[in-house]
Amino acid sequence: MFLILSSTGCGDFSYSLYPASQNLIPEELFYQTDGNCERGDLLFRILSTAGIQLWTDPQNILTGQVELFIFRDSTFSARYREFPFSGNAVFEKVISGNYQIQSNGEIYFQDLGAGSILHQDGLYFLEFRFDVNINSTELAGKTARFRVLKGLRGLDTDRAQYCHY
Repeated sequence: MFLILSSTGCGDFSYSLYPASQNLIPEELFYQTDGNCERGDLLFRILSTAGIQLWTDPQNILTGQVELFIFRDSTFSARYREFPFSGNAVFEKVISGNYQIQSNGEIYFQDLGAGSILHQDGLYFLEFRFDVNINSTELAGKTARFRVLKGLRGLDTDRAQYCHY
């Protein structure tokens, strides 16, 4: 069993107890769809983080964005992008691999980093530490908080393709 503590922001703590298995990852953090094609309200549920500071020179602002797709079969894919101040992506790469739940409760993502599940104000987050540099030499050691976003684009498809519109 794993004990996960969370803070309410007012000094109060709540906790959740999870078995040391796949159940450590809450259902809503897995890559999936919400809604359906017939009603026209299908959305993809993904984990996303943005605004990762990848610069040391204020004249050369570069930020990172990662979309993380966690699958129930202990695999994942991540779409990593870098953006300059202009906002147009200058680098994009998809990384895929396996993840493992460690004895300390951290989830290790092969060739990417490790994270812990947080539960705050009724929402789940993945607090993540990057262990590798993907393109920028500034990525390794950075931390980010992934949150669930719903959108029209999934890993390798969008709503129109998925629903055959």
